[in-house]
Formats: sequence, C-alpha cells, structure tokens
Amino acid sequence: MATRGAVRLPAHYSPLEQEIAILYAVWAMIDDMVNYQNFVKFDPPVTTAMVHSSVHQRLFNILLVDFLSKPERRSNQSLPFGLPYVTHPRRPTDGTYLFYLRQVCANPQLGRDIAGLQKVTNDFSQWLETRAMVPDVWLPALKKPLDLTIERMTFIKICGNIVKHNFSRLQSDVQKIQRVLRDNGRRVKEETIYEILPTFKEWYHDNVLNYHLSTLAEFLNNLRWAIWEYLQPHFRKSFVWEGGEPPRYHFKVPSKLRRNAVRGLYWDLMNKARDKPYYPRFTVDPIMKLRY
Repeated sequence: MATRGAVRLPAHYSPLEQEIAILYAVWAMIDDMVNYQNFVKFDPPVTTAMVHSSVHQRLFNILLVDFLSKPERRSNQSLPFGLPYVTHPRRPTDGTYLFYLRQVCANPQLGRDIAGLQKVTNDFSQWLETRAMVPDVWLPALKKPLDLTIERMTFIKICGNIVKHNFSRLQSDVQKIQRVLRDNGRRVKEETIYEILPTFKEWYHDNVLNYHLSTLAEFLNNLRWAIWEYLQPHFRKSFVWEGGEPPRYHFKVPSKLRRNAVRGLYWDLMNKARDKPYYPRFTVDPIMKLRY
C-alpha cells in the first residue's frame, strides 16, 4: 500500500535521466584513466603522453577495458537507469560506453550544441574499430613470424584482461586470440594459445599499446572536454551563487528529475562542469599516429 503523501515515481527513466547518468559515468571513468597520477605532466599543445611506469600502464589498460565494455547487469534484469542493453550490435563499439554517448548525441537533453561531442565520439569509435596490421609478430609456439591484422579494440580488451587476470580466467580471451589467428590464416589449438599469452602480452600490451597511449589519452581527454563544453550553457542557467561565509551555491535541479539518485548525479555532474577540466587539451605528435 502506498504511503499517503509519498512521491510516485515514473515507471521508466526518461531520456534526460539517462543522459545525466551516461555523461557522469563517462566523465568519471575518464578522470580515473587520464590524470597526473597515471600520466607525466607535460607542456601542451603538442606532446607525447607518457605513463609513470609499467604499473600505471597496466592500470590504464584495465580501466580502459571497463570503458570499452557494456554496463553490468544480472541475468535478465534491466541495466542501471533503464539504459538499453544491446543484444545485436551493428558495430563493434556498440558494446561500449561510446554507444551510449552516440545515443546522447542523437537526442540531446541538457543542451543543443552537440557537434563537438558527436565528432570526437565518432572519431574515437572509428579509430577503435580500425583493423591494424603489426608486421612480423613473433609468437614462438607458431614457429615463424606473421603479419597480424587485428581490430584495435580487440587487442586492447584482450591485453587488459591478460594483465588483470590469471591465465586460468582467460578462456574467452584465448578463444578470441584463436579466432584472430584463424582470420590471419593460422589455425592453432586452444591449448597452444595458452603458451602464446605471455608473448602476445609483450607484443600488444608492452609495445603496441604503449605506442598508442598518447593517442588513447588524447581521445579520452577530448571526450571529457567535449562533455564540459556541451554542458556549459545549461550549467550557466542552473548555477545560483548564494554568497555568504563560507560561500554557498545551489543548482536549479530540473523538475523532471524526481528520483533522488538521479538528482544526486545531476549535482555531481554540474559540480564537474563548474570548472574547466584540470587536464589540459593537447595534440599528440603526428609521428605517434603513423603505425598500427
């Protein structure tokens, strides 16, 4: 029985509520990946972004796998905030948070000028979906080197799982490597792939991913700045300075946000929008984008 005077919440999350959840989730994930704890400080605009150590590269790769994965759900339950669950992806990045950013760009709620966010989202998606060739990959168990063509997102996710998990928890990734080798003309037994895992990690995590770190950081940082720019017109309308000592302020929370969780996310998102992202814009040296 409903309590007298209780607020009756809508059965479904609105596009506005979902957009707030998506933008905050993406911004928070990028903050965890691209920061001065992971990356060495530099002088923009043109630079090569470098991590502090191999441990920081490992952490970056693990966190990037989360960004390139679907939100978690249990059995047949709905995703958090009613987000759509993609069962039949049309493109590889439909299984990532870039899919949800594309949904925001297709139906923006908090602002009108979505062009900047749309461009970097599409550019990053296309880059990840590109099949890159690495010449003369030497995996000793295969007896001879091969020119290995693999989708960038595929090797990024495989490597992230390799550096996170023990080999006994990598069967699905072992099967992915097996399919990649088959697509490149090499049929290999699953048990042989387990022999390959350490060398695959050396080639793709230690070398190829290290080469792409600057480009990945640039894409992610551009996403963060694009979200900030998209939110600015709305932020200026929402922010109310109260003054006083200590200084106080509040936000004009949209009346359509009736769930406390979403109202909390709205405050968190607006607080992020108060100041420019602390990590400066930068452009990766073109020489770091010529290979793989």
